[in-house]
Amino acid sequence: MAAELVALRPDVIVAVGPPSTAALKNATNSIPVVFTAVGDAVRQGLVDNLARPGGNLTGYTIYSPALGPKRLQLLIEAAPSAKKAGVLHQPSNPMDKVVLSELSNGAELLGLTLQLAPLDGSEASVRSAFARFKSEGVGAVIVPGSPAGTLSRNEIAREAIAGGLAVIQFTRDGAEAGSLLSYGASIKDVVRQSVAYVAKILKGAQPGDLPVVQPTKFELLVNLRTARALSLTISPTILAGADEVIE
Repeated sequence: MAAELVALRPDVIVAVGPPSTAALKNATNSIPVVFTAVGDAVRQGLVDNLARPGGNLTGYTIYSPALGPKRLQLLIEAAPSAKKAGVLHQPSNPMDKVVLSELSNGAELLGLTLQLAPLDGSEASVRSAFARFKSEGVGAVIVPGSPAGTLSRNEIAREAIAGGLAVIQFTRDGAEAGSLLSYGASIKDVVRQSVAYVAKILKGAQPGDLPVVQPTKFELLVNLRTARALSLTISPTILAGADEVIE
């Protein structure tokens, strides 16, 4: 698909997500590409430098080093009795390795033990992960934000409620699907903002001169229906800081 787009010789191409961006990077080194909703653009090999990316790619990310520890902090504040936190990670996703390292540091500060379980996007892997968490005494679960986690958000929410586990997911659709919390950059806003770079490039700007934009605004969603199902009382602090409360 990337090759087909490049063959059309457009003035600029918008790439949503890491796989699309990587494919376009391999397909062209001349047509400007504005990527959006990717993780760490440098560690993923999309650009050499965030401030001055060079080449023909630039864009908007949804990643911040503080996100993982912040999610863990919110999760434990919502489920304070948890001493072990489960992590649903996708081994094939490069960004999950980065996030796992950050979560390990955050867990150490909070006095938590992390229990990892792999996820591949299938219902079977979700069931297996939650069965493992139950046997290991996990009290809460964090989903770093891999594609497999996003695809499995409905199954994750169902298994979590059935197993009595609080879960925090990466984006708002996780809380909307039934997980207790979600915290992260608004993907809709990030995609919308990328239009500004498309306009600048069409007016003559070089993508290599446009710095990669990292998120500055994050949204917190709380699902009170799930909180009631889990017999959890959400603290006034979390509720006051929530951008949306699902009643």
